[in-house]
Amino acid sequence: GLVLTMLGRLVVLELSSHPFFAVGCIVLMWAPTTIMSIFITPHLIKNVAMCFSVVEASHSVLLEMEREFMHSGDYSSANEALELVANMKLTTEDMADEETVRAKVRSLIKLAEMKWRYRVVEDGESPREEGLRVLGEALDIAEAYKEHEASAHAAMPREKMATKFRLEWAEELSDIKQGQAVSRLIFNTDRSEDDLIEELLTEALELRRIANMRSQTADTMN
Repeated sequence: GLVLTMLGRLVVLELSSHPFFAVGCIVLMWAPTTIMSIFITPHLIKNVAMCFSVVEASHSVLLEMEREFMHSGDYSSANEALELVANMKLTTEDMADEETVRAKVRSLIKLAEMKWRYRVVEDGESPREEGLRVLGEALDIAEAYKEHEASAHAAMPREKMATKFRLEWAEELSDIKQGQAVSRLIFNTDRSEDDLIEELLTEALELRRIANMRSQTADTMN
């Protein structure tokens, strides 16, 4: 801005006898900066990237934005990015892809934490109930994937398949159980849910020990 101002002053001094030409020069100098400031801002580029990632179902772009917003303390924008990920519906083909299902479940777990921990909810909504709702959705998707795998491997006994699923998905399942427990714990004023909270935390603790998640195990014990 300072450089352009000084150049504009120079134009006025040198071309004072040709005012229209001077004005034209000033407009041409300011035009690129003005156009970029109005039409091609970093904020606009982020919005375009977000729209593209939604259309192309690019979870990685939205999750990268969510991490950036979280680091800057902008929980509302981080929540919006996670909402966009959560609103992407999984197709039948998606349900056959373990990594896609895991990414969806992890995004829902993060979104639930935004609601029950950081209380990023709409007016009139309960952080507790919204958090539990999203965690329930995450659990339903994980269970749907388990059923899909059971159907695809019909020869494997269901008990063995359930054990295999519990072992391989211990991290996600424990995060869900932990969230369901803590979201109730911090909003529980009459101690009426103590037994359920203890049951959920015990299950989370068992899963985290299975997965050798040492720091998360300590968190659950705490």
